[in-house]
Amino acid sequence: MNREQESEIFLDWLFNKEEKIKPFNLIINHLKEVYLSDKERLDSISFVKDSALVI
Repeated sequence: MNREQESEIFLDWLFNKEEKIKPFNLIINHLKEVYLSDKERLDSISFVKDSALVI
């Protein structure tokens, strides 16, 4: 990737931030809804070599 491409990507994120983060917010909101709606759930945590997952 050259400098011009990096600048285009940066400007795209700068001026279209809401559009760019919308998919992430949809996923986060969905996860919140599922988590809060399920009263009987199994909570668990898993630690692997370089990461962790909390369910």
